[in-house]
Amino acid sequence: MAQFCWSDITIDMGKGDRSFSCTDLSSMPQAADPTMSFVHEYIHYLQSLGSVAGARWLSEMIDVAVISALLLDEHIPPNAVGSKPAHQVPPFLPIVDILRKHPDGAARSMPIQTRFQSLHAEGARIFSHHSYDYAGKASHFEVVRQRVGGEDYWGYVTVRRRFQPFNVTFIAENMARALDQRLKRACGFGAHSWATGRCEDELYNGLRHVLEQSRYAHNVAPQYLGDIAIVLCALALATGQPDAALEDMLERLADVRTLGGLPVTVARELQLHLGDNLHATPFNNVIDQIQRGPAAAMARVQYMEIYEHLKCLQKVGNTVLHDPSFFVDGETTWQRVISWLGNFGLTRVVASDGPVQAVGPAASRVALSELLEQAWRVLT
Repeated sequence: MAQFCWSDITIDMGKGDRSFSCTDLSSMPQAADPTMSFVHEYIHYLQSLGSVAGARWLSEMIDVAVISALLLDEHIPPNAVGSKPAHQVPPFLPIVDILRKHPDGAARSMPIQTRFQSLHAEGARIFSHHSYDYAGKASHFEVVRQRVGGEDYWGYVTVRRRFQPFNVTFIAENMARALDQRLKRACGFGAHSWATGRCEDELYNGLRHVLEQSRYAHNVAPQYLGDIAIVLCALALATGQPDAALEDMLERLADVRTLGGLPVTVARELQLHLGDNLHATPFNNVIDQIQRGPAAAMARVQYMEIYEHLKCLQKVGNTVLHDPSFFVDGETTWQRVISWLGNFGLTRVVASDGPVQAVGPAASRVALSELLEQAWRVLT
């Protein structure tokens, strides 16, 4: 089964029983299976790393990767970790090549390991698919708050009496599923279906089930349920605390005051409701960090490829801030997906038989994935 790998931001289309070759992917959009799977994972990628939480995590991981290379080649002393090493070393170093020449685990005992372990734990928490034991008294599909990995999260109670947190992956997966169903209708893929089971019910469609509850009926008409789920997800991921923002918007939907009924009016009203929680500063800070932080020591070709990749991701959040109904305004056709690829770019994509060079107008950007892949290798 295809998947988005958050550790090295790769869309892997060659996993499991439902895997796809480069030839399969070249049959998009005529073939339903590869088209639906690719679009789902592409939206998962965009929303995970185009979110405030995901962009912050990615920025920190870039710093850790660069500092690891500088430590391994002794361009900075161990006690320089935590300072601004980019200003202490010769500029324009081939950071990816430095990491690649060192053996697995070479940086495991270096001082940067503490920072890496913290980021590893944070990534596992915000990108996790896991649900957790729930011992409270709330009914299923009720929104509650529970501690997960040392952090308090909003989430909901599943039918199995599990706590499913509203983390980045839950929100991104729900948005991806709702959008791939829009694509299914627009492309006439009526025969396509996803495998049924716990994951499909609780993770991919969890928010939909929450919205189906009677307390939201005043503002969520059945025919717009999927579109409103997309709006909620897009807005939540554009805030610094997506779980809290999602809970806040659900409370507003439960209010008897109307939000206008149509997805576009619901989007605008919820944008106003979130107010100061929505602004471009966090996305801009990520770009500022790569310009002024450790990544400034990178060779210019590697640096510019990563910089342009992050600029594409920055567009995702800024687009939602400008137009919160962007992803539901009009049909989700293949032509529209192609326009997203052209605007937001594409991360590394691999098929069962090798790398995918491009999808539509977008070439696969590999420099950032290679940097992260090599960093994880030497640090673990």
